[in-house]
Amino acid sequence: MRRLANFAAFSPECAKPIQELFGRFRSIARGRDILKNGDDADEIFVLLRGWAARYLVLPSGERQITEFLLPGDVFPIPVGPIGKMDHAIGALTTCHVVSTPAKVFNDRVLHDPKMAKAFWWITIADKGVLRAWVVNVGARSGYSRIAHMFCELAARLEMVGLSDGSSFAFPLTQQDVSDAQGLTSVHINRMVQQLRANDLIEWRDKRVTILDREGLRQVAEFDPAYLNPGGRPPQTST
Repeated sequence: MRRLANFAAFSPECAKPIQELFGRFRSIARGRDILKNGDDADEIFVLLRGWAARYLVLPSGERQITEFLLPGDVFPIPVGPIGKMDHAIGALTTCHVVSTPAKVFNDRVLHDPKMAKAFWWITIADKGVLRAWVVNVGARSGYSRIAHMFCELAARLEMVGLSDGSSFAFPLTQQDVSDAQGLTSVHINRMVQQLRANDLIEWRDKRVTILDREGLRQVAEFDPAYLNPGGRPPQTST
């Protein structure tokens, strides 16, 4: 509901039908797939707790992460027919998810104009994240790339009340970051140390704290508009 509230106005009574719709609960262990490449995409999931990732494995065995999935995220694409998965979605930590059959979702949600609009905006925002990641990997230096990742995660977690915009839990390993950013673990470590030396971030005990929010955004050339294409102010926690 926090995620949806960034794209449409909802009253408290909207929560009940959504809770009833997503009635199947599962716990997925770290390292297990929620959906495999080639699976029928016949369920729509909401991530309630934990971190997951969209990823592909190359014939060489290398993993490329194409997006981190955070609490409140909906997957696969929650609008229109999907067919089979062309990538996998794996749990980077223990994940709690709820799901509903895609047909039920389409019948009940997409026929409600307000709800359909909100889930459409979520789809547009997810596409924005993908474009930002392509630009990151293809055009930014390693230093700016890591800074952008931290800015994006802080903003996305703030939208669902899991960050104050400056500090957030960060349960990922350097290998996870390496697979997402197209950099070696050694390079990741060097860039993080540089961000620390410039008093921009702290990363310790599975937590990241942004010490200079504006400075980090300047390094990253970060504009959060792509995360909120509907134009509503972020619904942060109070």
